[in-house]
Amino acid sequence: MADDSGDSPAPNNFECTFCRRGFTKKEHLKPFKCAICDRSFSRGDVLNRHVKSHKQTPSSHSAPDTSPPGFPTPIPDVPLHSGSRNSSTANPGISSTNNSASISHIVWSSASRPGVRLAHHEASSLLWPDSEDLFQSLTSTDGMTWDQSLPGLGPPAYPPHETPYAKLPSAPDRSRQDDLGAAEDGHRAVQTVNGLLTNTLFDVTSHVELSDLTPRFLDSSLHMFFTKFIPILPVIHRPTFVYRDCSAPLLLNAIALGSLFLGTEDATAKGEALWRLAYTAIATSWPEMIGYRREYDVCSGVELVLTALLSQSYAALSKNPTLRMTSQTFYGLSMHWAQYCGMYDVGRTEAPDIPLEHDSIDARMHAWRSWAARETQLRTLLGLCVIDGVVSQFSGNLVNTWPSTSPLPLAADEAAFAADTADKWIRHMATARTSQNSMPVRFCDLYQSLFSDGPLSSQIDFGPGLLSLKILLEIMSSLATNFDTASQGSGGAQSKFRAVQALGHLRRHIACSMSLKAGDKAIGLLRWHAVCLDLVASTARGARRMCHHFGITQHIFGGKKRQEERQVNPQAWAQGLPARKCLLHALEIHKIASEVPLGVAHDVCLPGTLFAAATTYSSFALAGVSKALTPTFIDWETVILLGLEEAPEMSMSSTAEEARDTLVFLKGSPTSRPSGWVARNLIYELSSIRILLHSLSQHWGVTQEMEEVVGAWEAHFSNDPQKIYEEYRYLRQKCPIIHTNQYGGYWLMTRYEDVKRAAMDSDTYISSVKAVVPSDPRGIRRPPLNFDAPAHTPFRTALERTVKPARLKRLAEPLRKHAEAELAPLLARGRGDISAEFAASFVARMESEWLNLDPDVAPKLATAAAAWLNAWRMQDGETVTANSTIMYEIARDLLADRQVNPRDPEEDPASSLLLERDAEGNPLSEEHLIGCLRQSLVVGVVAPPILIGSICKHLSEHKDLQQKLREDESLIPAAMDEFLRLYSPYRGFARTTSKEVHLHGKTIRPKEPVTLCYTAANRDPEVFENPDEFIIGRENIAAHMGFGRGRHRCAGMPLARLTLDIVLRAILRNTHDFEVDGELQYSRMPELGIISCPMKFL
Repeated sequence: MADDSGDSPAPNNFECTFCRRGFTKKEHLKPFKCAICDRSFSRGDVLNRHVKSHKQTPSSHSAPDTSPPGFPTPIPDVPLHSGSRNSSTANPGISSTNNSASISHIVWSSASRPGVRLAHHEASSLLWPDSEDLFQSLTSTDGMTWDQSLPGLGPPAYPPHETPYAKLPSAPDRSRQDDLGAAEDGHRAVQTVNGLLTNTLFDVTSHVELSDLTPRFLDSSLHMFFTKFIPILPVIHRPTFVYRDCSAPLLLNAIALGSLFLGTEDATAKGEALWRLAYTAIATSWPEMIGYRREYDVCSGVELVLTALLSQSYAALSKNPTLRMTSQTFYGLSMHWAQYCGMYDVGRTEAPDIPLEHDSIDARMHAWRSWAARETQLRTLLGLCVIDGVVSQFSGNLVNTWPSTSPLPLAADEAAFAADTADKWIRHMATARTSQNSMPVRFCDLYQSLFSDGPLSSQIDFGPGLLSLKILLEIMSSLATNFDTASQGSGGAQSKFRAVQALGHLRRHIACSMSLKAGDKAIGLLRWHAVCLDLVASTARGARRMCHHFGITQHIFGGKKRQEERQVNPQAWAQGLPARKCLLHALEIHKIASEVPLGVAHDVCLPGTLFAAATTYSSFALAGVSKALTPTFIDWETVILLGLEEAPEMSMSSTAEEARDTLVFLKGSPTSRPSGWVARNLIYELSSIRILLHSLSQHWGVTQEMEEVVGAWEAHFSNDPQKIYEEYRYLRQKCPIIHTNQYGGYWLMTRYEDVKRAAMDSDTYISSVKAVVPSDPRGIRRPPLNFDAPAHTPFRTALERTVKPARLKRLAEPLRKHAEAELAPLLARGRGDISAEFAASFVARMESEWLNLDPDVAPKLATAAAAWLNAWRMQDGETVTANSTIMYEIARDLLADRQVNPRDPEEDPASSLLLERDAEGNPLSEEHLIGCLRQSLVVGVVAPPILIGSICKHLSEHKDLQQKLREDESLIPAAMDEFLRLYSPYRGFARTTSKEVHLHGKTIRPKEPVTLCYTAANRDPEVFENPDEFIIGRENIAAHMGFGRGRHRCAGMPLARLTLDIVLRAILRNTHDFEVDGELQYSRMPELGIISCPMKFL
């Protein structure tokens, strides 16, 4: 709209085409138009409010003006040509009068776009259709709503028709307006899309996420699409990409992909809503799009397939399992469309001649645009192969695009593709033509060279770009997976050995390439190792088997119904050659991924690759193998070839030292720790992989479920406290504050000072939202644990009143008698479960004595509490409710009795609670009183049995300490403090942030749960010297947080100390020796320790 006929500088950069007045800002131009009443507005937010007023006060409106908001009706400087394609009769929306065309009303579908050449002074860098008409075309299916199932996609039952349309050629060369238009392209695009969406929100049933789109969001998303996603999958030629020339579904998919890199949940939600909109458009208009051919395309359908590729890329890695299922179901359709349109014939067509720099500008521009269109078509097909590889890994199916991709030419040099002017492109192409005279031009030529015997042919030492390397890996992987032989087109059959050997040649090329950038080389090697790992064992099938084994529902690999029911034999697997091969690949993947430059840390291959490594680690952990010795240097040719039928025999004496070490590891034959080998802690490695997966979850939502699945595996095979202590040690060192998606998502603090500071800051870290992870599956909150001050104070005061020294002294003797009585059956048998049998029964008796319950209630409480606790750990809401109801009945009966028959408040918790008042002086509510008593019934029966089991296991392994405590009982109090520090029975309690917190470079937003890991804090070497050792009489032992810290420190701490002291003395006095006599069972979150400890007593 700015007048570019003059060179005057001017502050008035914008000229109105109606009144010819100049303006410094665009407010006068009012580019936002209401589709209902035709009023124009200068800002999108004003238009949003205006449209809402129409909904509140319906009014009649005139037929919408289909000109883009803020633009006059464009007049072409040449008449439209006659004929079926461009005639006015062919398109009823265009009429011809006096050698000029006017646009009156056009329903602009994605495949029939009107185009006219603008007059020089009216040319704009963007031309958009009317918003309402565009939305009507996208939602033309009768009765469609956004929440309905989308219609199925399938090949047309009839040949695609060429929809008549008028082309919009590029505008003539412009001086000042060119610069201005280029700078404003993205801004105008998103402004118009925002108006397009806003004006139709009340005409279609749309997701609420679309109701508050802003130009800033759309602009930012498009920017991130080109700066973040396109470098990952370079399929769009940015220098010649014009927003006005692309279809609405293509643009919406681009915005959706770009939104993933904005890093906010709100942006992700908006992006998904736009993706659904684009998907609906494709589903309803693909028969038209498949026949659409852009000006420089060599065939129709290119834009449709490119749009489908972007859609597939978004869905395949989405957080939403329904979208991933969609990608796995329809991922072959794009290739079918491409084949239908003849896109794969691009390899048979001649590339445009490269002009000379002294040729005319028209010739240079035409050649550049023609080449860019052909290259975009080729890269779209290559992109299908890349995403096919991603989807096939998730679904467990083979890549099915490789036979069609194999004959294609390689993608052009990235520098040439990125050249932003025709002259730069000509220079790049001339250089490439000089240096690549003998290079293979097709992928089949390239892998034929790799299949050849002897050293690599010099033909392939030209350094193909990362995109071509990815394609080559997918093709060769598909060849190798065809069991004994695999077809390679006209080249005949090649054995699996030859295919795997060629993969080894390719790795050497990647590793030694001087032309690949460091980031591209890392991604290429990552994909190489993932391919080789899956050639040994399918990680998709392995993940499904482990999930079925543990009863874990997952939707990553083929969905819930594709669980592998075949039984897992982890011990046999871990001892075999395939497992050792997979482990070496997993360790190398982990190493490379940890070193990948941040700029490429979001490549589409990373989620599946990292999860494959995590699956491998988990398979070893499932077998009980937590550590492994591996060679420092690996000979990868030995790794991939050993064990193949046609591979030559490898002997220790005939191989180099590097290969010899690799062979020793693979055969599992080291007699001692070889010199230079590295000890690998697989639990550390798994934790680190989970951190890497979490770092990707901001961009690729599928990694959130991957992280959850890994966490669920860990919950089954990593409840051994020693493994968890190792994980906490790693986190303290590497990531002291970390977020996990387990149990709905929470932060975990592991350093002592951080935990202590948070526990003492009850204003920032509150307990009233979530006090434990996992929380009550029914969402119930009880005092005082789930209350903040001052509401929690009267409850705590009442409970503390009943555990004063005088009361404890009176409780001691009855508790000693209970301990002797509950221990007697085990001693008589000579064996028994010290945790599940003795301790569980004893603590129920202890609770009964403290609460003054009837003696016959204790067995009922013990049974209900044990069942409730196991159900809580499994998040089984139904069983939790059933047993919680029993404990509520006990609490309700107790309170009812004390309301009629009150007792001494220092002797009776229920009577003490009835004595308290809230901050306003009112009696505490009966509901809260019952909840507090119900909470008290549980807390005393959970932790002591776990700690007692841990203590007895420790003393079984340290007989000298056991005998020392038996002989000198005065050491027991000090020993108990050290046991509490070393074996804290709770992993931690949770808080919720009341404001934004910045810690160790991480930002914890308000209302996010944070677990204060007392167990990790109690083993922090910065506070406790030699933290993993048992040391009686530590000078700072009082600093341990076995009972918590701050306002929510355990109110029953004095009673707990008495209970543990009585138990340990009873066990030591009644035995001469004891030891573990059976398999231990460990607690799950939120506790940590032994819940079943079979013992033999002497």
